[in-house]
Amino acid sequence: MKRLLGTILGLLFLISALPATAAPTNACYDWSCDPFTRTCSFDATCSFGDPIIWFYFWQFGDGGTHFTGSPATSHTYGGESCAFDVTLTVTPFSSEPADTVTCAAVLSVCPIGPQLEFSGHCDR
Repeated sequence: MKRLLGTILGLLFLISALPATAAPTNACYDWSCDPFTRTCSFDATCSFGDPIIWFYFWQFGDGGTHFTGSPATSHTYGGESCAFDVTLTVTPFSSEPADTVTCAAVLSVCPIGPQLEFSGHCDR
């Protein structure tokens, strides 16, 4: 009986020591673009995962991609387009699923339509 009680108490201790449910992964980033060089900087330090973000996968909207373990990157665009949809997928170092967010990054003064800022924040 003492042995059974000890086993039950040990199991209860182990269960209470398990981590709480992980917070959902959230992808977000800040961006800024230089309209003269057409280079944009992206910073995803606002993204979070439990316990940490392991990988950042950037899709820059012009066919360019970057897979990295660092939250910051930059990309130089060619061509005449003034805005691109930039997608970030973050993968946490856990069993939690990855999260993806997409926003438009504006590089230069667009020939038509409303003029947008050359920097911004992308989140859900």
